[in-house]
Parts: sequence; structure tokens; C-alpha cells
Amino acid sequence: METELAAWGGSSHFEGTAGSDEGVNQSLYNDSMRELEFKNGVNEALRWYVSDAAFQADVPNVRKQLSALKRAIEWFNAQLPSKTTALGHFLSKTYAGTCFLRSERQPTERQLIALEEHWRDRVGLVALKHTLSTALRNVKAAQILLGTAKPLDIERGCLCEGSRTFGTTQSDAGPRAAEILLSGRG
Repeated sequence: METELAAWGGSSHFEGTAGSDEGVNQSLYNDSMRELEFKNGVNEALRWYVSDAAFQADVPNVRKQLSALKRAIEWFNAQLPSKTTALGHFLSKTYAGTCFLRSERQPTERQLIALEEHWRDRVGLVALKHTLSTALRNVKAAQILLGTAKPLDIERGCLCEGSRTFGTTQSDAGPRAAEILLSGRG
């Protein structure tokens, strides 16, 4: 065995090779760990980029859809009858069951009050208009965040809530305007 080591340029003493083998092993381990960390980092970056590119929204298409939705909500809201018109009164009485039902099938006074209250608070024209205004505020907030619509400070001069002013520049009011619109205070 000593002749084989001497032929390869090695030492015949095993004590000296143990320390150098340990240093070489440590160096190989460190190099392989750096290479593994680098590969993992590249894989993570590629995975993030591919997932981001695969699920990225088509912003111009979303803007068009938001504009169309805003126009549809505004048109529908304009077409709704008032609760004081004949159609509004007819819809209210139909929901309560007093229009078409015979007198023996009509709801009791207690049921009628509950139905009218439910119509007014949950189902009726006022509740529907309130729901449409909430949807319109959400669409406007989305348009502001996408950069389609003017922020409220441009539309109103400044964004105010009570006695507090939230900014007078476009950069100040954009996110805050969207927050106020979504909360229903704008």
C-alpha cells in the first residue's frame, strides 16, 4: 500500500493525510452547500416569476370590464322606479301579498307589518338602490386603485371627512380615497 501511495505522489504516513482530508472534505461540503443554496434561490425565483406571470391580471381588460359594470349599475339605478310611484307602490303591495290574494288568504296584520319591514329593509327599492350605490363605490375604488379614475381629491378639490383633511395631492388621496369609498363614507 505504501508503494501505491508513493506512486501517486502521496505520503506513506497516514497521520498527515487525516487532517488534510478533513480540510478538503469541509471545503467540498461548503462548495456544495453554496451551489445548492444558489440552485434553490434560482428555482424559487423562477417559480415566483412563472406563477406571477401565469396569474397576472389583464389590466386593460379589467379596466374595460369595470367601466362597463359602472355604466350598467348607473343605468339600472336610473331605471328603478321610486317607492312613491305607482309601480313602486304596486311592487310593495305585491311583495306583501295584498294585491292579488283574496281577503281570506291575505296575511294577518302582524305578518303584513313583518313583510313590509322586510321589503323596506332588505328587498325593496330603497334597499336595492343602497346595494347599487355600494357596488358603484366598490367599482370606483377599484378604478382608482387601477389608475383608471381620478382620485377624489381631483374630483372634489380635496378629500375631507368631517373636520379632517386627508390630503390635497393625488399621491396622498389615492389609497385613502379608495379606503373611504369602500367604507361607505365617501
